[in-house]
Amino acid sequence: MTKTRTPDAAPHRPAAAPALPDGAGWMQDLLKLQAAQWQAMLIWQDAMRAVGQDWWEGWMCRWTGGVPIDG
Repeated sequence: MTKTRTPDAAPHRPAAAPALPDGAGWMQDLLKLQAAQWQAMLIWQDAMRAVGQDWWEGWMCRWTGGVPIDG
């Protein structure tokens, strides 16, 4: 009969520190970052809307011979 031997259990060592801290602090930082990105995109869209409106009004005055509809 063969006798099997299991190795002795290694002494318990403390777990490594987590990569992300516990709690939602890091999540709040990510949400603030996303809010800043959305704000920047909305400002950019507003600027592009003004450019498009200016171009459209110039085209209307040039090719239709009138003033823009919104005065």
